[in-house]
Amino acid sequence: MKTLKLTTVLSVLTVGSMLVRAATTYSVTDLGSLGGNTTEAWAINNSRQITGNALDAGGRSHGFFWDSGVMTDLGRVSAWAINNSGVVAGHDGGGAFLYDGTMHALGVEVRGLTMGINDANQVTGRLGNSGPAFLYSGSTPVTRIEGVYSGPGHGADVNSHGAVVGDAFPGNDPYEDALAFHWDGMFTPLANLAGTWSSRARSINDSGQIVGHNTLGDPHNFVFRPVLWDSKDAEPLDLGGVGGGAYDINELGQIVGGVGYAVLWDAGEMIDLNDCIPADAPLDHLQTAHSINDFGDIVCTGTVGGTTRSFLLTPIPEPATYAAVMLAISTLFVWYRRRLG
Repeated sequence: MKTLKLTTVLSVLTVGSMLVRAATTYSVTDLGSLGGNTTEAWAINNSRQITGNALDAGGRSHGFFWDSGVMTDLGRVSAWAINNSGVVAGHDGGGAFLYDGTMHALGVEVRGLTMGINDANQVTGRLGNSGPAFLYSGSTPVTRIEGVYSGPGHGADVNSHGAVVGDAFPGNDPYEDALAFHWDGMFTPLANLAGTWSSRARSINDSGQIVGHNTLGDPHNFVFRPVLWDSKDAEPLDLGGVGGGAYDINELGQIVGGVGYAVLWDAGEMIDLNDCIPADAPLDHLQTAHSINDFGDIVCTGTVGGTTRSFLLTPIPEPATYAAVMLAISTLFVWYRRRLG
């Protein structure tokens, strides 16, 4: 009888662990707009604070900060990244800034469509119109990220160790395209799939796993393939799917991106997020998943009646509920072991 009860407890523990690993259903929250027909969220932190860009009623792009249902207009700026303290990194078309409720100019000329920030407020991006990637660590001058590639570069993300990933042009040949790199004080070109013409690294977690895409073919005939590098020295793993890329990876190794539809890669499985939301969700189609936090919350862009909107996908039940269930099961297991003596 004791053996039967112990087996039951162990079985429940196993099932609980599987539930914590991956949710199969998400609630959907429309982030709203700034009056225009396009809202694009780029990043989410562990407090479900979100940043991105949206058009106003006149068709002008503004940065935004979203928290608990409230979208704050940051003005005529581009907002690209957010850390776990809620600090947003972006630029105004010229100078980089941090926003923490107040705008702080960094005194760094920045352009480009990618930026990254870590919890130490280190920032990466591209210097000027055609400069290299950089790392800002609280003061200027910034660290220029240069190596065997001599052309312009972009820093896309920086982890808590200060490691930067992005892409850079090997030279100034107009027929060449950018290639992915990793930098941790040493510039390391990332390996590519056979037949790759160009590549991008978009996100790095604290374990050093990197995601992005390889472009196979040539400038006239090419296809995008989402890839994972398990480390800066690893060969890329083709994640499956064609026509898009992998854009973010969290500390659990969960990856999001888009291949014509929004995708989650989890434990080796490729999941269409459109299959994981309620049938009456307030949208037509989820196109791309841009960011995932460590609790599995995801921000996506999608379509609603011909407009582009952004959505927060929250696992059901929420991670806090999973944690409560697991705590209760673990407590039961400890109690039963004590009963056994």
